[in-house]
Amino acid sequence: MIRPRGRPADFAEIMEVILKEIGRPLHRGELVEEVERRGHMIPSRDKPRYLGTILWRREDKFVSVENRGYWLKWVALPPADDPDLLG
Repeated sequence: MIRPRGRPADFAEIMEVILKEIGRPLHRGELVEEVERRGHMIPSRDKPRYLGTILWRREDKFVSVENRGYWLKWVALPPADDPDLLG
């Protein structure tokens, strides 16, 4: 089902579920793909920026991991596939 509107809090919950299910950090573009694949319409022309703003504002839930994407603040970071990203 496509939903034409959504509140930022709803998208934060959706992205939290996605990250838990996938089990690794995701970049904004990957999150856009997953959110839309699950039937949610992102109400913006710049979808990665829209989701990125929500992630940034919800610093209580999400953390940006350099070179890896966004992750859940209270969940241990899974090991990177590429040893160069472990820095």
